[in-house]
Amino acid sequence: MAQCMAQSSGHEVPTQIRDVAGTGLAQARTAFGSVVGAARRAPDTVRTKVVRGQDTAREAAAAARDAAGAASH
Repeated sequence: MAQCMAQSSGHEVPTQIRDVAGTGLAQARTAFGSVVGAARRAPDTVRTKVVRGQDTAREAAAAARDAAGAASH
């Protein structure tokens, strides 16, 4: 039925509009791929940052213990 309507309407989408739509679709695909890639990398990025934060906290705690020990002697 959609084909009948398209054929009977006598309207055709101009080439320029089809080109613009195609370009927009290509850009949307690229953007979507970028978002999906970032989403896939996010867990590793978060894990790395958490480990770095834990290491920094351990170092700070050790430095505080050392400073407290040096002050008590």
